[in-house]
Amino acid sequence: MKDHEEARAEHAAVMKDHEQLLRGHASFLKEFEDNMTVIVGIQRQQAAVIKESTEWHDQMRRLHEQRMAVFDEKMLEIEEKLNGLIRFVDDGPRRPPLQ
Repeated sequence: MKDHEEARAEHAAVMKDHEQLLRGHASFLKEFEDNMTVIVGIQRQQAAVIKESTEWHDQMRRLHEQRMAVFDEKMLEIEEKLNGLIRFVDDGPRRPPLQ
């Protein structure tokens, strides 16, 4: 009978250890799930910021391209006027050289 009692006591101790391990695992899993929920939230926020930043950069690039197109057009006008002025000066009346 004593062997049976000892086996029973050992079995009870092992079961107690297993229960503690299972509670520890359950606690770990709950903490892991909570952490994953936080990580997913952070990733969503980062994705939104990246999307907003990308859209802003695209908008600024388009605005820059528009402004550069206007600048290039104005520079061509200035170049044409300067070339016309140079032709006028080159083709204008010639004075005799000063002596």
